[in-house]
Amino acid sequence: MKKILSGLVTVCLLLSTLFTSCKKDDKKNELVFTINGLSDQNYNGSSITLPLEIKYTSGNQEYVTMGVSGLPSGMTGTFSSQSGTPTFGTTLTLTPSGGVSTGSFIVTVTGTSTSGVKKSASMKLNVPYDCASAMTGNYFYRDLYDGVEMLNGHYIVSQSAANTLSFKEVGSSDHFEVVLNCDNNTCFVADDPTYKGVFSTSPRMITISAPPDGSTVLSFTQE
Repeated sequence: MKKILSGLVTVCLLLSTLFTSCKKDDKKNELVFTINGLSDQNYNGSSITLPLEIKYTSGNQEYVTMGVSGLPSGMTGTFSSQSGTPTFGTTLTLTPSGGVSTGSFIVTVTGTSTSGVKKSASMKLNVPYDCASAMTGNYFYRDLYDGVEMLNGHYIVSQSAANTLSFKEVGSSDHFEVVLNCDNNTCFVADDPTYKGVFSTSPRMITISAPPDGSTVLSFTQE
């Protein structure tokens, strides 16, 4: 009986050693890869494109599926190639899908292999406060000289970039852009910063003074 028990113990020890050895071999052959190409980004109202390299380092080759997390609300992330066998390239595109939340965000890109190996890389995404979206609409325009109206018309104002408005006159090819400073409600004409002004979001009004002495004022009031 003792010999039988001794034999069973020996077998169990051998099986345990073999199992441990197999686990070590599996770990040794586990896929190792890195995610390269991420860098901190500042959102300016347009889509962000990030070419990435999923680089093979060692271990068994497997399919790796990509994912992204930590994006602000109002922004989506898509990969040109959702999966592949390292080394492979893919492009991550971050696209606004609505009003993008402001603040600083840690965006994490994760690759997961078929066997469950995960590797991640992160970047910081800064989304500044953007007040331009609150200023879009139809505006009545008045050109004033020393307080006297010289011209008037109608403009359609839309957002062309972060904190930037595009002014297009109705029935005319005239158009220009105005850059807003959301911190102090001042603005200037993009093509000629000497044209400076102020704006308010409630009511929506934009007033721009023309150089050199500011006697000519361009007034825009939402209709």
